[in-house]
Amino acid sequence: MNHRHVINLDRRKMLKRALTYPVIVMAVIAVAVTIIFVFVVPRFAATFESQGVKLPMVTRVVQAIAGSVRGYWYAYAAALAGAAVTLTAMWRSRRGRARLEGAMYRLPYIGRILLSDTTARFTSIMAIGLQSGLDVIESIEMSGRAAGVSAFRDQTRAMAERLRGGAQLADVLSSSPYVPSFARRMLTAGKDARELGRACEVVGRHYERESSHLMKNINTVIEPLLTVALAGIVLVVALSVFLPMWEMIKVRH
Repeated sequence: MNHRHVINLDRRKMLKRALTYPVIVMAVIAVAVTIIFVFVVPRFAATFESQGVKLPMVTRVVQAIAGSVRGYWYAYAAALAGAAVTLTAMWRSRRGRARLEGAMYRLPYIGRILLSDTTARFTSIMAIGLQSGLDVIESIEMSGRAAGVSAFRDQTRAMAERLRGGAQLADVLSSSPYVPSFARRMLTAGKDARELGRACEVVGRHYERESSHLMKNINTVIEPLLTVALAGIVLVVALSVFLPMWEMIKVRH
């Protein structure tokens, strides 16, 4: 049990690192793009205009964006600060956090990591509860609290109430988007609490391996996307600078 607790803590740290990496990279890219668009490209554009060069559309668009940011920087700063405050307030509130978690679970790849991690924690704790002598309803409630997801915790409470009302475990699990189909099939195959406990162990180990694998390979998924994004940014900057340069060469000849 202690060994499983250590594994869960290590996986949580891996999850935080996996989610932190793309956020940091995107923040660095955003800062770099802002500097290039607001300070670098407009200087080139001003030089070309002084030479009587007609600026192409892409350069005028970048110049307009830069002028908007420089002229109304306080509005952009206020919008960013307001967004940060709003997200923080939502995360601290019960309902807001459930909405944010739901949005995160719908993200490509990231949502799959979160779903695998939640399922691994839920089934692992449920196996411990069943093996400790708790019944299915108590184990589900305890596992939902330990899963660390507000929306899922509320769902497990609803599951427990439905089970107390006589609903079948298969019907209860099928109503939750946080329990994958493979986990549902495995958990509903057991005929008693003992078999259900063993099934929970199998499912927990499976999703522990899956979440660890996904977290270790997140770089291989994100890096191509970042490469494409950087290539697009470089293309826009190059067109903004070199197209007016070619026009200036034509004017001089």
